[in-house]
Amino acid sequence: MLDRLDRAPHRAPGDAMSRPGPRRRAPVDAASLMEDLETIKRGAMADSAWAPAIRAVELQGRHIGLWRNDAPPQSSLADLINEAAANGDGDREQSG
Repeated sequence: MLDRLDRAPHRAPGDAMSRPGPRRRAPVDAASLMEDLETIKRGAMADSAWAPAIRAVELQGRHIGLWRNDAPPQSSLADLINEAAANGDGDREQSG
């Protein structure tokens, strides 16, 4: 089977992946994005594809202000190491 896949053409017959002519996109705004997310959510739920449906709901909720995190951002490991080095915390010997 793998041999057959190796010999398969790399492009679909008739170049199905290309689009005919230039395509103009409508301007993106919040309303159109919310409409697109609603379409994705409904289609995903109809197909019982729960992961994309939940992600669409999460993005819709984020847009209306749910799941806000007012906590300060967490420090990265690099930040903690640099802070410890600057404070001289790395000079202590461990007894054990």
